[in-house]
Amino acid sequence: MELKALVTDKFSSFYRYRDLHEKLFDCTSAEECADVAAALLDNYHENRMIYAELEYYKKHGSLLGKHPVFDHYRKMKALHNLTIKELVLKQGKLQHNIWRIESEIKRGDKPHLLEDRERRLQEKKAELAEVNRLLE
Repeated sequence: MELKALVTDKFSSFYRYRDLHEKLFDCTSAEECADVAAALLDNYHENRMIYAELEYYKKHGSLLGKHPVFDHYRKMKALHNLTIKELVLKQGKLQHNIWRIESEIKRGDKPHLLEDRERRLQEKKAELAEVNRLLE
């Protein structure tokens, strides 16, 4: 399952990279070029991380496991091993974490942390959705 997600991400990352590369030549301002270049570098980095995982798999027949997609799968797998009581406790902690991160974002006092906070918020919401699904 993880390998399938990784290959899917590889294609998505490649196409985003290709589209951004074309867009880089159509920039009309320095600010737009900087934004496109930053997104382009992010996609390039993502593409290289996936490539490293796939090359390792090709050579060794097992996954390296360093790509962030594997963290997600490890967290979800760990949730499946929790008891009902532990899931209920986890649900409460996740709800509090989501509230705290949303409060930090609304405050807007540290704009340089906004991207990281939004990423963490999405991770916590996905984890909470899985906990809620397991508790149903």
